[in-house]
Amino acid sequence: MGTPDNLAEYVRCDVEDLTVYVARALLEKLEAGATEQPFYIDGYGRYSLILSEPWGGEV
Repeated sequence: MGTPDNLAEYVRCDVEDLTVYVARALLEKLEAGATEQPFYIDGYGRYSLILSEPWGGEV
């Protein structure tokens, strides 16, 4: 796996011993004040990326 080809299109989030890259295009769709970003993995179900602080609306 590794890092995205174009790092400028992603925001890096470090979670314990895991690094997650979230697409800026996805974050731009969050409303200011959001505290989570739900997503689905086929065959595994619904999960949420929980934000440590409410989303400020800027990427």
